[in-house]
Amino acid sequence: MAISIPRIQQGMELHLKTSARKLSSTIRYAYNEAALKNLYYRIVFKFSAQEKHTYRVEYAQEPFFIRTVKENEEFQQKLRFMNEKERTEALKNETQFTPIQEHLLKVIKLPSGIQFKDIYIDHLGQKITQGKVALYFFPNGFTERAVINLKDKDGKIYSLETSPLTGKTKIRAEYWNYEETES
Repeated sequence: MAISIPRIQQGMELHLKTSARKLSSTIRYAYNEAALKNLYYRIVFKFSAQEKHTYRVEYAQEPFFIRTVKENEEFQQKLRFMNEKERTEALKNETQFTPIQEHLLKVIKLPSGIQFKDIYIDHLGQKITQGKVALYFFPNGFTERAVINLKDKDGKIYSLETSPLTGKTKIRAEYWNYEETES
């Protein structure tokens, strides 16, 4: 038993490290595809209490505006007070993103015991720990600065920090606070 517990812990950390590398590759893919195909891409991260945490890649052809948390809340509030025709028209003007259907990029589930601890993305201005959040990639070769912290059930953390100008990610085997990143 003394031999098996360290192996299980090493196995869990290997899953965490592998998950961080796979997510890093997905970020790089979205960055490159946006520039190569002259499209808008995003990775949508989903926190879930009942299921595994997931992420997926989506794209759009039309430009769009990124909303802060406050702006999105205000938009949702306006929708509540619109009649059906006004709501339909307002939503029709929203850019529609299409999920990538390639085998390796359908909804990606984090392995058992691995989840998002928190995600910070510049346009949100705060770390997110529940719900859905999206990281955007633009045709001009730009993405947002983001810090994505992954954790395993033992509390071990790996973090990924995106570079806005290159789309590269820096992976660390520690928690990285978004406030410590350089603007």
